Amino acid sequence: MALCLYNSLSRKKELFVPLRKNKVSIYTCGPTVYDWSHVGNFRTFLFEDLLKRFLILQNYKVTHVMNITDVDDKTINKSQASGQTLAQLTDKYTQAFFLDCRRLKLLPADFYPRATEHIESMQVMIQSLLDKKVAYKTRDGSIFFALARFPAYGRLARIDGKQRSTSRVESDDYDLENPRARGSPRGGAEPGRSGAGREGGRGRWRAIRLGRAQVRVAQ
Repeated sequence: MALCLYNSLSRKKELFVPLRKNKVSIYTCGPTVYDWSHVGNFRTFLFEDLLKRFLILQNYKVTHVMNITDVDDKTINKSQASGQTLAQLTDKYTQAFFLDCRRLKLLPADFYPRATEHIESMQVMIQSLLDKKVAYKTRDGSIFFALARFPAYGRLARIDGKQRSTSRVESDDYDLENPRARGSPRGGAEPGRSGAGREGGRGRWRAIRLGRAQVRVAQ
């Protein structure tokens, strides 16, 4: 049975053709473990499980990686407010998430990388972006991807060139609450500084994917 998936770039359904014969790698965003997962979260996880089961039914060898976000502003703020260590808080909600997955009979992923396990690779990636002049640092130490250096930025969301660059890019209040900043890798501390803790957005999981590729997760 053929599988067609919606291509966000072309804006149309297209026939799924695997990069490698009979093998499929799936990378999905897991929970941010600062609270209980809710029905809206599991709507996404159930869809991913359905897709995975269909691929297995079609005799694909599926390798599934689901990340666990165990460090970000939400986890840090709640751990401080509750008087728990970050590990105590995130371990509690990570185990609750796994319990809910078992109750819903979701097929487990092959790997569950945690953000805290990959801080060093995030720092290396951010530093490489700075070295290539495709990222810049603001006066408060935050680091952003330089959108002007990537002409194709915004193609998926159909953002035109006028929306990519404004005078606010250079101001200190340019952050992830600004819609034009969303999706830009941002670092909460300088690369290389021990204890850097809030590398964010898509950059975080790109770093994890690179690290996993080095240990040949997707056989």
